Amino acid sequence: TTSVQNKPSGEAFGTEIADAIQPEEVEILKASPETSYELRFEHLQLKDVDQEAFKGELRQKLQEGGVSKAELAKTVIKLREGSIVAAVYAPKEVMANVKKVTPEKLSVMGCTAVEIVRPQEPPPRLAKPEKQVSDPKLQPPTAPENADNDDV
Repeated sequence: TTSVQNKPSGEAFGTEIADAIQPEEVEILKASPETSYELRFEHLQLKDVDQEAFKGELRQKLQEGGVSKAELAKTVIKLREGSIVAAVYAPKEVMANVKKVTPEKLSVMGCTAVEIVRPQEPPPRLAKPEKQVSDPKLQPPTAPENADNDDV
């Protein structure tokens, strides 16, 4: 179990709506498609933006899309490079509502989000059991029982 503290620094957090959200400690059991969501903002560079303001604006857009303040308080947003990739983490029941807000509605700092879809892991392959051959003609040859090895 990983515990993530999601509290803004002393700097400006974003807009009035985002500032009114008081993030609480969020517990994330394991990142999975049910508890995480990644968005790419292709025309922005992480080093060029105020990260707290970016997160605040993203939270505001999520709230405008129907995610409640209480749900946003249980949501963690982490940013990383790759243009800007916003990894959003939340408990399963909250993530369902977060994902209802389509990326097209998530325009932050003038750039619209694109969802990053991870390929699903292929299911594990089961080993095929070796077939027992019932036809004696198809059995591998074996040495006769009373074969004599003295023929040199």
